[in-house]
Amino acid sequence: LALESYEAALSLGDVAADTEDMSRHIFRMVSLWFKHIGSDQVNSVMKRAVKNVPSYRFVPLTYQLFARIDQEAVPSSGQVDNHFQSTLRDLVLKICIEHPYHGLVQLIALSNGNNIGSGVSGRDSTAYLENVGASKVDTALDMLKTLRRTGPSYVSSLIDSYSILINSYIELAMLPTEKFHSSKGRLQTKDIPLSISSNESGTPSLDS
Repeated sequence: LALESYEAALSLGDVAADTEDMSRHIFRMVSLWFKHIGSDQVNSVMKRAVKNVPSYRFVPLTYQLFARIDQEAVPSSGQVDNHFQSTLRDLVLKICIEHPYHGLVQLIALSNGNNIGSGVSGRDSTAYLENVGASKVDTALDMLKTLRRTGPSYVSSLIDSYSILINSYIELAMLPTEKFHSSKGRLQTKDIPLSISSNESGTPSLDS
């Protein structure tokens, strides 16, 4: 009943009359949803909320929502298919289409969750991958394919641009820096040469 009340109020609320109180309501509604993700009734209400509540109300919770992305339960695996993931997927796709500058970066970053190199001597990478999980990465990649296929053309263009930028950042982060360290082990960033000429991706590159 509480969830239905939140859904009705947030669906009918006037944009011009929005206040900080409205944000608290969306936080409480999503909190209730996350506490009862195994309830078919709760997910049914949220399915309706995803369609009726303006997507901008969910934008402040982008990180919390995207962190829950995973593969949908498969009946043969013995898990209960309670439609939580399908409802969440609809909401995430809606945010990425209607507010691409708030959602696409997080989704692309999640799709690169297994592209982290060896970490600090290999110690951190394993723990990170265990937390992220391959299923989250696969789901994020699948959602990006869906956005490219069914979303507006500007969303597909933004995905391409963001992917080039993020891949460049990842490549930069993984470059070896040993030769730029001083005798005290400190990284001398002023000595790192940066080429002003762009490569095929259109971004500046480090000189070898």
